[in-house]
Amino acid sequence: MMLKLLVGVLVVFAAILEATTSVSPLVLAGLLLVFAGERFFHEDTTYWAFIGGGFVVLATAVGLRVRRMMAAQAARKAGEQRALVFALLAASSLLLYGLTTDTATAALGLADDSRATWNAVWGSLWPIVAIAGAFPMMWIDRALANHPMMLPVNAAQKSMEAGLAAAFGIALLFPLNYVASKHVWDYDTSYFKVTDPGESTLKLASTLDEPIEVVLFFPPASDVLTEVAGYFRKIEAQSGGKLAVTVTDQAVDPKLAEDMKVRENGYIALKRGDQIEKFKIGVEMDKAKRDLKKLDETVQKNLLKIARGNRTAYLLVGHGEASSKEKEDPLRKLNTFKQRLEQLNYKIKTLGVMDGSADAIPDDAAFLVIAAPEQALMPEEIAAIEAYVQRGGSLWIMVEPGGDRLPELLAWLGIEAGTSPVANKKYYVPQGRGPSDYVLVATNRYGTHAVTSTLSKFSTQAFVLTPTATTLTETVGNGKRTVLLRSPEGTWIDANANFEQDADEKSETFTLMFAVEGDVANPTEAGPKQWRALVQGDVSAYSDPALAGSDGNNQLVLDAGRWLVGDEEIAGKVESEEDVKLDHTKDDDIAWFWGTIFGVPGIVLAAGGLFTTLRRRTR
Repeated sequence: MMLKLLVGVLVVFAAILEATTSVSPLVLAGLLLVFAGERFFHEDTTYWAFIGGGFVVLATAVGLRVRRMMAAQAARKAGEQRALVFALLAASSLLLYGLTTDTATAALGLADDSRATWNAVWGSLWPIVAIAGAFPMMWIDRALANHPMMLPVNAAQKSMEAGLAAAFGIALLFPLNYVASKHVWDYDTSYFKVTDPGESTLKLASTLDEPIEVVLFFPPASDVLTEVAGYFRKIEAQSGGKLAVTVTDQAVDPKLAEDMKVRENGYIALKRGDQIEKFKIGVEMDKAKRDLKKLDETVQKNLLKIARGNRTAYLLVGHGEASSKEKEDPLRKLNTFKQRLEQLNYKIKTLGVMDGSADAIPDDAAFLVIAAPEQALMPEEIAAIEAYVQRGGSLWIMVEPGGDRLPELLAWLGIEAGTSPVANKKYYVPQGRGPSDYVLVATNRYGTHAVTSTLSKFSTQAFVLTPTATTLTETVGNGKRTVLLRSPEGTWIDANANFEQDADEKSETFTLMFAVEGDVANPTEAGPKQWRALVQGDVSAYSDPALAGSDGNNQLVLDAGRWLVGDEEIAGKVESEEDVKLDHTKDDDIAWFWGTIFGVPGIVLAAGGLFTTLRRRTR
């Protein structure tokens, strides 16, 4: 197979030799073959075919250059000599590129940090050498082709200078890219902000009722330790002596590491009595950077585990509810919603008739989520839910236009849901750029309550997206109701679903979310004294698209999940600036590679050619 590929490569480039008097295409083709083989294939016959073929083509090109130089007349010899020098310079870039390969770095025995610096430096230099050789060579070849009989005086010199100018202009991108990759993040204040504990984490530390020991297992010289230690010292200062931070090297204190069940550095362990929670950050900044961006989120999750214990949230199923497994309607897919609850240390379980939803809600339920069912609940289920609430349970209810309005359950809470979505021509999220977007309402009209306390602080920046929300109206029922969300001014109920405000559709401010709480009728000494419920006329506010597009929606989920179980004292922001992951398939990478190799230089050369042609015409 390798032999066939090599023969094929030689045949193709023999044809190129016959079709052109320029040697530059052969040099470029040889460089591309070697680089493509190293980039896309790994130690197989195809790899060696590309590498071998590339070097054969380069050797052929250099040999042809020498032959032409020897045969050239005196008037053309200087041009051929310069073209040969720059061809050799372009070919030498492969030696520099070879220094960045795994084989070379492994032979040098470089550590991870040193290897990264080594590859970055040589990875910036070899493209510069390749371009500095290839561009002048191509410019000189062009001059030679334009003057086949006699090369004018200084033509080779001017062509070389023009090629070098273009090469160095493009080459500036490579050291700038290196400098940016190595140093720009040092001045990125938003990145290092994530190593500060968030408001919610500091509040959690201040409410600890038992001592917690935190051990940071890092070598003394680790840059990651500097960031992590600073973060935990701030929490320690806020904890009133309940949280103690220790820094140690796993190799120096193997007994403590064994007690904490840690086998290597880079771990953070939290201990309360016999309970231990640990997670890994790593000791190298390049590898730990992503985890540092969500450090506060990770710490709070583990701190909640050890300080509050395990909790379970149930999602009612069996009536066409929105769920994390929804495949057809993205505005009913709740996968990110589930992840946010897990971030608050809730174990998520489903509850249906087969699980006993018509008999009783489990005693271990921290709260029950009813996510916009499309079919009515059974009377036995409604009775079980009301009984659960009356003994101190918590509900999170979502309804939406077109689904079941849960009339019996909402009437028990003193709320009635509308049947049509609200719309607004000013405060909405543009998607299709048409009137249908008017129902994608965004609001920052918050009530005074623990659930919206954080949102209220940032109301000028934090909006809550409420796509296809319906209205909620207060009636007579159990508990005390507090408005949490209102629609913005200029909102109307789009009763006929035409996305236009008709004459009989008046603009008003409508309630979109209530908090309800009441006293337990017969509380036990150790049991809860109050029951709580959240009711929202929209499930899509917690859908994946809404949570991906709005920090306000994420904050609402977190503070709502805290309030339902009485953790409103730790409401607040969690610092996180985790990057959005961009996944590329192999085909994507190949497309980017060839687009970069041919597309960008092609555009530059085309622009240069156009400029040269226009300049000649104006002479």
